[in-house]
Amino acid sequence: MKRATLLCALCIILAFSASDLSASGVDLTGVGARAQAMGGNYRSIANDWSAMYWNPAGLAFTKGLGVGASFEFVMPTSSFTVGNSQYGNLTGQNWPFSAAYRNERTNEPQTFFLPAAGITYNFGKLAVGVGVWAPFGLGSKWDILRTANNNLNNIPGKRFDTYSTQYPNIEYESNLQIIDIHPTIAYKISDKLSVGAGASIILGDIFMRKPVYIQNPFLYNPNIYYALLAVAQVPEFMLRDMIRSPFDHLLTQAEMDGSGNGFGANFGLMFKPTKNLSIGATVQWYNDVSMDGQFENTFYFPDVPDYTDITKAFADSAFKGGMVTPDQYFILANYYSGLIQSEGEKEVKADLPLPLKAGLGISYSGIRNLLLSADVAYSQWSAWDQILITGANGETVATLDQNWQDALRLGLGFELTAGAAKIRGGFYSEGPAAVDETLTVAIPDINRRNVVTFGVQIPAGPVSISLNYEKLFIADKEVKTWAYDASTTAKNLAGLYTMNVNNLMLGLDFQF
Repeated sequence: MKRATLLCALCIILAFSASDLSASGVDLTGVGARAQAMGGNYRSIANDWSAMYWNPAGLAFTKGLGVGASFEFVMPTSSFTVGNSQYGNLTGQNWPFSAAYRNERTNEPQTFFLPAAGITYNFGKLAVGVGVWAPFGLGSKWDILRTANNNLNNIPGKRFDTYSTQYPNIEYESNLQIIDIHPTIAYKISDKLSVGAGASIILGDIFMRKPVYIQNPFLYNPNIYYALLAVAQVPEFMLRDMIRSPFDHLLTQAEMDGSGNGFGANFGLMFKPTKNLSIGATVQWYNDVSMDGQFENTFYFPDVPDYTDITKAFADSAFKGGMVTPDQYFILANYYSGLIQSEGEKEVKADLPLPLKAGLGISYSGIRNLLLSADVAYSQWSAWDQILITGANGETVATLDQNWQDALRLGLGFELTAGAAKIRGGFYSEGPAAVDETLTVAIPDINRRNVVTFGVQIPAGPVSISLNYEKLFIADKEVKTWAYDASTTAKNLAGLYTMNVNNLMLGLDFQF
C-alpha cells in the first residue's frame, strides 16, 4: 500500500497549504479597524499601531504611547455542485470520482474570530512597537460525498448505491491557527521621510482531514476488468454494477495534526512631499514555513457482501498466476469487504513557501474634512509552483505541482470627519491565485474578489471605538474540465463553486 500512503500524504499537506494558509481568497485585510474600514488602502497613512502590518515606516509618525486592538469576525458561506462526469474508456482518463452529491452542497456554517493587537511608543525620531495578529487562520467542513444514502441519485437497474455506512459524514475538515509576533522599529529621517522594518515570528498549528481517492482496479486496469469477466465468468451486467458510482474509487481518510514555525520581515518607506500628500511603499517577505506533523491514513473499503466472494476468489487466482503484486492483491481481495484499516501514524514534513508581497499607496488630505487614499499591491503566488514533500528521514517523496498565479490588487479608500466621528469606506479588487486544474472545495479562492468596506469611529475620552462591515462580492466559478495526473487521480473537483463572505470588526484604540 506504499503508493496509496504517499498519495494521501501529498494530498493532506496540499489541502493544508492551499486551503487556509493565505490564498488570496482569505487574505481579508483584518489588522486594524481604521485600515480595514478604508479597504486596506492604508500604506500611505499607517499612523497607528497597525502600521506594523501595513507600513512599518508609518510608526515614526505616531505620537507617544499608543495601544490598539481589532477583533474581526469572518462569516464565509460556500457551495459546490459537482460537474457532470465525462465517462471515457477504461484507462479512466475522463472518469472522475462520481460518488459526490449531484445537488448543491454548502459548507457547515462557521464564524472565525481573528484578533490583532499592538503597542507602540514614539521617542521623537525613533519609534518602536510590537504587534500580534493572526494573518491566516480559517477552516472549513464539507459533506459532498454520497457514501451512505440510498435515496439520492438512484440509477435505474442499479442494485447498490451505498458505499459504506462507516465512512465519516464530514469528509473535508480543517482548522488552522497562524500567529505572527511582530517587533518593529521606525526612524524619521526628516519631517517628510521615514523608514521602518519589522520581523515576523510565525507560529502555526494545524488539524486537517480530507478524503483521498484510489481508482477501482476492476475499472481502471483493463487487464483485470476483462480477466474478471472471462476467468471468474462474472456476468457483464454485474460487472457494470461493480464499477459504477460509488464504487469507481476506493475511499480513504487522511488526517494530519501538526505544527510549524518560520520567520519573515517587512520593510517600509513613507514620503510626504507636501503637507497634504503622502506616499507609502512596502515589501513583505517570508521564509519557507517548516511544518512537521503526524499523519494517519485509514482505508474504507466499499461494503457490498454480494461481491466479496467473487473478487476474493479472483484475487487469489490472479496472485497465484503472477498477475498482481501483493499490494494490488490486498486491494482486489478486500475491495467490497467493508474492511476499515489504518496504516498507523506516520511522520511527514513540508517546507511551504509564502509569497513575496509588495505594495504602493498614495493619500491626499487637501480637501476639508476628507482623506482619500489609493493602493496597488502585488502577491507573488507563483511561488506555489511546486512544493517539495519529504519523509521523516529527509528523503524526497514527491514534488507537488500547484501552478498558482500571481495576484494584483487595486483599491480606493476615504475617511470623512463629521464632528468628533470618523466615517470611513473603501473598495478593492483582487484576482484569484488558484487555478482551475487544482481547484477543490478546500481552496476558498474561487474567483476575483470585489470588496466594499464601511466603518464608523467614535471617540470616548482617550479611547476610540470603531465598528466596521466588509462585504466580499465573488462571482460564481464553473470548472468544466477534470484534471488528472499520470496515475488518473483527479487533481481538482470540476463543478460550480459559489462563495459569499461577510465580515464584522470591532476596533479599540488608546492614545496616551
